[in-house]
Amino acid sequence: MTYCKECGHKLGFLEHTADGLCNGCRARLAQEQAEKAHAAAIAPYTGAELPVITVTDAIVKKGETAYYRTATVLKEIKTVNLGYSGASHGVSIPLPIKVGGFPVRYRVGQSRGHIVKHDELLETSRGDLIVSNQRLFLNPFAGHKPLSVPLSKIASFHVYENGLEVWQDGKERPDLFVLDATGSEIFGLCLDRLLRA
Repeated sequence: MTYCKECGHKLGFLEHTADGLCNGCRARLAQEQAEKAHAAAIAPYTGAELPVITVTDAIVKKGETAYYRTATVLKEIKTVNLGYSGASHGVSIPLPIKVGGFPVRYRVGQSRGHIVKHDELLETSRGDLIVSNQRLFLNPFAGHKPLSVPLSKIASFHVYENGLEVWQDGKERPDLFVLDATGSEIFGLCLDRLLRA
């Protein structure tokens, strides 16, 4: 019989592995390692000064300092036309009147219908999202579009576990950046500090 070297639990038939851990201990240790990596990545952004990074593959403006970058997918809410709905041809009734030798018909119940629209979250670009002291910008991968949002134009932002939502002044819909949990939290810390300055 083999026992888990962490908790002493008797290992089942499918749990025999080279590391000598049961499935529960293996999952717990993996979770602890992920939490430590997350805390280590965020630690530099909780200090008095934001760490500066070097950006060589994007055009940086004069006096601009970059603080963080990570890969992202830009998604935007787009209105998609699904077609017409509710249109009816109605009924054509012949009348006992002729004009120029042709019978006159009267159509009733005809309606044009209306356009059916639906809002969808669509991917519009991919690249590296970079936050600097002047802007939030998307340095696109080849074949994708860039996006630059000056910090002065950011009306509000919301940090989620899997992304960042940015609302701009004068824009009806937000820009949504898909990120991992660490990237989302770091962007939130950077934007919070930069927008308060």
